[in-house]
Amino acid sequence: YNRDYQNGQTSLPLANRALLLLLWCFAITCDANIPWKFSWDTLSTFGFPGAIDRFMTEQEIAHFSKFTFNLIWGINATCLHPNGTTYGADCTSRASFCECQKSNQEHQRFLTTQDQAEQMQGKSLKSASGNKPVLGYLESTNVQQYFYWENQINTNESYADWRLSIKSKGLINCFRDGCNWQGMAFRQYDHRQLKVRKFFADTIVKALTDSPHLDGTFLDSIGAWMDQCHEWGCTQQEYNDLVSGSLEMVDMTLSTLSSLGKVASVSSHTSPHHYPSYYYKQLALIKKHGNAFRFYEGFGGGFGMSAEDEFNTMLNETKQGIPIHAHVARKTLVPDWWELAQFLVAMGEHSYFSYSHAWNMDSFPWEEEYDKPLGKPKGEPKKKTVTHNLAPWALQHNFNCIDSEVAPARNTSTVKYLGKTQTAVECKQRIQQSGIAFSSLTWVSGSSTSKEYRNMCYGRTNGPAVHCFTNPDSKSPCHTVRQNGVTCATKFAIHQVENLWTRQFEHLDVELSFSPAKAVLKWQK
Repeated sequence: YNRDYQNGQTSLPLANRALLLLLWCFAITCDANIPWKFSWDTLSTFGFPGAIDRFMTEQEIAHFSKFTFNLIWGINATCLHPNGTTYGADCTSRASFCECQKSNQEHQRFLTTQDQAEQMQGKSLKSASGNKPVLGYLESTNVQQYFYWENQINTNESYADWRLSIKSKGLINCFRDGCNWQGMAFRQYDHRQLKVRKFFADTIVKALTDSPHLDGTFLDSIGAWMDQCHEWGCTQQEYNDLVSGSLEMVDMTLSTLSSLGKVASVSSHTSPHHYPSYYYKQLALIKKHGNAFRFYEGFGGGFGMSAEDEFNTMLNETKQGIPIHAHVARKTLVPDWWELAQFLVAMGEHSYFSYSHAWNMDSFPWEEEYDKPLGKPKGEPKKKTVTHNLAPWALQHNFNCIDSEVAPARNTSTVKYLGKTQTAVECKQRIQQSGIAFSSLTWVSGSSTSKEYRNMCYGRTNGPAVHCFTNPDSKSPCHTVRQNGVTCATKFAIHQVENLWTRQFEHLDVELSFSPAKAVLKWQK
């Protein structure tokens, strides 16, 4: 396994053992060993809340018990003041959540009870939801300070050589060196060492999950070192050893969880086009053990991957029987929920969907789509090609040709405000009658969430390029972005080739395309 992390290139061949594992990965489908039954009755959903300074309220427990599945990233972390008093780790008023000793960050004082806190929260969620599954959160590379066994690596000098050190930085300091989301973490595990990996899998993971109140763990950012090594200036050997060590840690962790009858949700920002060698090895481990979900943190496009890349990756995974946790951070309406349509076309058994704008107790709304009947799929997703020839000034809905470059009712050197109109057609007429050589228009609907721009008509005298409509993820100077409630048109004729995906369920028909972005969800009455 070799990768020149400095220029982003990955090279083959792989080591023989890894190559055999990769071939095996594609030769068979995954025999998922998930210890609960999956239902197609409605969309299967999950929440992923946390409240670092407290437990959930009764109202919050009732809300999250409606979800099919829950993951908890942290709960009720408690600081210990030098005078012996305790207080909640209030992330809104302290620079690093719980900095009880700001001048001595490694020895911040916590009650190291996060294992028990997450187990207690899992118990209350299970009681309210009828024993629906709950997973507790663990950082896979950072040593968190509010778990008892993890914090031993931070504070007990008997474990000093277990802390990650590299040539360019020395001993890694997350407050100085910028680790993956550091939460309450100071050092990092040196997973290059077998004893560290064994301690993580057999002691840290087991301490959290060997409880009737949690069904397993979420392993965050297992591949974080691929990006961090680029920032830190690791040697090639350090990079190779750290990346290999992280995968071997996952292998051991899944074995431990399997022995306990538990599962993991495994997060890495990888795909066949983004860190492919790591991706295929991770996928092979998930298939080998059968007790892990592939977690998408930004499904619908994010973390170095396009929406279509992630869709095709998930579709290939579900065809192989891989369980999925897919979290989206947007609700793009074109005219229906685009990110949800991507999930529905690609989903398989044990595929779970989540939507939020953050990861707090108030971040996961209950959407109307969650209550609607779904039913089993009637068949596999289908794809066909449709050609569209758009005349000059044809209206393109849910696109913005000025890309928020102008203030409400204001002009720039290339964007002119032409007043308010009730429709996009009226805006186009105003553009064409202006006597100005506009190349595009943008009109904001009266129902747009951008209230200060409602009904405003703008013309642009430069751009956008035609290819921005056929590939709206293009970079500047296209000046074109997808935006709900906004209509755009250009003076150029446009030839679009649309790949249209369709899928039928017992109670829902789905249509999806990426260019142009479109989603149609036809719920059966």
